[in-house]
Amino acid sequence: MNVDITERKRSEEALRESEERYRTLFASAPMAVFVCDRNAVIQYYNQRAVELWGRGPTCGVEQHCGSVKLWLPDGTLLPHAQSPMVEVLRTGIPALNVEVFIERPDGSRLPVLVNFAALKNEREEITGAITSFLDITERKQAEEALRKAGERFRFMAESMPQKIFTAKPNGDVDYFNQQWTKFTGLTFEQIRDWGWLQFIHPDDVEENIRRWKHSINTGKSFHLEHRFRRKDGKYRWHLSRAHAMRDADGQVLMWIGSNTDIEGQKQTERALKEADRRKDEFLGMLAHELRSPLSAISNVAEILGQQRTSDRETRLEQILVNLLSNAAKYTEPGGRIHLIAKQENGGVCLMVQDNGIVAAVKITKRLVLLAREQPCLADCSSLLILRSVSKIDDPILPSLDEQGTKS
Repeated sequence: MNVDITERKRSEEALRESEERYRTLFASAPMAVFVCDRNAVIQYYNQRAVELWGRGPTCGVEQHCGSVKLWLPDGTLLPHAQSPMVEVLRTGIPALNVEVFIERPDGSRLPVLVNFAALKNEREEITGAITSFLDITERKQAEEALRKAGERFRFMAESMPQKIFTAKPNGDVDYFNQQWTKFTGLTFEQIRDWGWLQFIHPDDVEENIRRWKHSINTGKSFHLEHRFRRKDGKYRWHLSRAHAMRDADGQVLMWIGSNTDIEGQKQTERALKEADRRKDEFLGMLAHELRSPLSAISNVAEILGQQRTSDRETRLEQILVNLLSNAAKYTEPGGRIHLIAKQENGGVCLMVQDNGIVAAVKITKRLVLLAREQPCLADCSSLLILRSVSKIDDPILPSLDEQGTKS
């Protein structure tokens, strides 16, 4: 009896070609791959698996894995018989992204990422398992380098007297150094993310949020002077700065910021403003009060027979007001100012003496010389007065010495 087996032969040939393509793909795969049967016995593997194992296991004999030993990331030994493959062969459920270390014949350990999957026939029966694994040495080295960099940054931040923080690209603060907990008396968990708003002065909160969100949305640096509440309830001024750390493509990876206490600087600024205000008030009062002695001086000159014409008297009054005002301006609190009038060499000698700084005297002398030599430059009130004085006879022209005395 003759039986036509043409169809069967075609099926067998197709299966053979399919297996051949499968083995070619298997052998050329860039990652390590090996296949086990239902009993976890190794059936075949590719060249990349040999390179990572450091050996070629005996097919049909060895089980579970071609490595000498398996280790968990924490250094615990993982017996081959307890490999995740055993559970995959029992349940058919894949085990993905399992991180282990394979030990090679020379004793070295290689970190790998492993995926286990069950093989099934057309009846969905488990017939074996396929395992692929990838060398992740470079990734682990990068992670270790990043970990060490993080430790160095944390050590530096904890050692600094300034308050330091870092934030995620969306602005959530994920790190405060210990200076923050010392200052606020609050724990990291209380002030992380946006919890830090609780110690900002109420009058500064709205502007703080606006500026911080602007930086987050634009990537521009953050800069703001605002007040923080100390653990004793007192507010102190701080200068806060934050800059974005970016990757090679310019994307923000994180924010790094510092907060510097500037309360002392603010107090100094307030004191200077108050001193300037009081000084202006004093000079205004003094300018008013100094006009009274001028009438007495005019009377003295008249008694001495040296009264000048009305114009000369006006110029004399102007220069005396100028000299007395300068004397008051450059004399320290508690200093002395003397106004003296006497007859000398047939004329009236008027002297203003003080113990103020010599710099004022030198400046005044330069102004007198400038008024004489460059009258066209004398366009302010003080120089106009000095230019007028330069036209008066020498006995009236003030002489300036280097001891802080104006006469």
